[in-house]
Amino acid sequence: MKIRSHRSYLVSTAALVWLAVNFEGVAQQPQAPVPQSPAGQVQTPPSQAPPQGRRGGGGGRKDDPVNADVDWTKQPALLAKTPEEQLKTFILQPGYRLELVLADPIVQEPTAIAFDGNGRMFVVEDRSYMLDLDMTGQLDPISRISLHVDTDNDGKYDKHTVFVDNLVFPRFVTPFGPGVILTKESNAQEVWKYTDTNNDGVADKKELFDTGYGRLANIEGQEAFLTWAMDNWMYSTYNAFRARWTPHGVLKESTGSNGGEWGVTQDNDGKIWFESGAPGVPSGFQFPIVYGNFNVPDQFEPDFRIPWGAPIRIADMQGGMAVTRMPDGSLKSVTASAGNDIFRGHRLPKELVGELFSGEPVGRVVRQIHAENKEGLTVLHNAYPGNEFIKSLDPYFRPVDITTAPDGTMYITDMYHGIIQVGNFTGPGSYLRAKIEQYDLDKVIHKGRIWRLVYGCGAIPRGRGCTTRRRCSSSAISVIRTAGGATRHSSCSSSSRTSRSSPPCRRSSGHRRTCSHGFTRCGRSKDSARSARRWRGSRWKIPSRGCASRRSARAKPSTRRASDRWRTITRHSRRTRTSTW
Repeated sequence: MKIRSHRSYLVSTAALVWLAVNFEGVAQQPQAPVPQSPAGQVQTPPSQAPPQGRRGGGGGRKDDPVNADVDWTKQPALLAKTPEEQLKTFILQPGYRLELVLADPIVQEPTAIAFDGNGRMFVVEDRSYMLDLDMTGQLDPISRISLHVDTDNDGKYDKHTVFVDNLVFPRFVTPFGPGVILTKESNAQEVWKYTDTNNDGVADKKELFDTGYGRLANIEGQEAFLTWAMDNWMYSTYNAFRARWTPHGVLKESTGSNGGEWGVTQDNDGKIWFESGAPGVPSGFQFPIVYGNFNVPDQFEPDFRIPWGAPIRIADMQGGMAVTRMPDGSLKSVTASAGNDIFRGHRLPKELVGELFSGEPVGRVVRQIHAENKEGLTVLHNAYPGNEFIKSLDPYFRPVDITTAPDGTMYITDMYHGIIQVGNFTGPGSYLRAKIEQYDLDKVIHKGRIWRLVYGCGAIPRGRGCTTRRRCSSSAISVIRTAGGATRHSSCSSSSRTSRSSPPCRRSSGHRRTCSHGFTRCGRSKDSARSARRWRGSRWKIPSRGCASRRSARAKPSTRRASDRWRTITRHSRRTRTSTW
């Protein structure tokens, strides 16, 4: 009897375990993993029925009760303005003004910019974005990355080439050495390296850099940016890891979930700041994301999520009247934030250095954010309570990226587009579709502007900033001493005149590019007798004159870790000067 009872107990226990496991499996119903496409191919999401707008009475539907009093009478089409006309619509803080850097048709649908070590500007042009209400051709390979150069150092870009063409909605551009960039297409896993081998401004070599970076979603819900930080790691939004290039391959290290969507930047201390996108606020900024997630209550001031845009009047907000401030028709609750940047330039007032800036393309504003340290925690404030740093009366002003430029100023990438919401929320019956049709907003496409923010009435000094000249010379000391983090970042950097045999550079805490083993690399021609150190197997060849270090000329790089040597090394006249940071 005891044996039978024991056997019955075991059988009953096994049956209960089996039922529990199967019940858990039914409850979770895990989805089958999405197969990754082979390298070089683009994944296309399964076809879906046309989006119908959000339901539930929150304002996303035209017939929601909150939208009952909206006047839907057809209005005259809102025409696009010329750059000269648009300049008159900006509302800035006293002393500031905007200058045009680039405009359509040279650039169209610009979404992000990046500068290499010579001040050359790469522009991501997502030309397939919302060309109509039904997002037709959204994943067609018609987007590109263009390159713009100032050849005479007058602060104006006068040479324009298409560096990479026929891309599927590229997610970012990251300069990665002389004539080299990294980029990634939508609905793909691969990050590709494009190289211009003959210095004609057009990439003619494509190599796989790394894989495993993508996610399938609508184009606004995929990863963006690949920011190369001072710690020699690269950070992107969404991905809970960071990546690092080495001569033996790309390393990855797990991090916390950064909560970022449309922006990654760093400050002068190397702290990484992410931009959350749809929630409209920064994220992942309390502590280094590599230590994990850490968010605290009250890290934003009470009214931080309230934007203060100009009276646009058309009220074209996806959330309808629920998120619209009347009677001026402006946004009253942030719904998007993009292209964040910690300003690190030297030609704007000093109080801007270290401040966080981000664009709100739905609200048509650029916000200045002040970070306050309260007992070791960071609390963010709108620098202009009840107001914004920049806003515009032009309904097509779409600030999607803010960037500290090599000339010490701030560049604002303006997509200048009619529809600024992905097609998932512009389907038949949606409030936003009705508003777009009411004012013919969908007719404004293939536009774009890039603006330079300056202070005072003087012109930007000639010969510094948008330049292709060599900087690693006897004047390097003066360059490094400038207050501009962007300038220090790019001096003695991966310029177009740097030896192509050299390994990619990293950014040190002194904001100058250094090699992956911690040495500073000069931007001299590889044919020069005093060229920079060149990669020779596992050693550095150090010339008798030029950049130098305190270590032995023939010591192996592996004897010292780059992360332990945050220093700036340069030459002045015939002496070697070393500063330890």
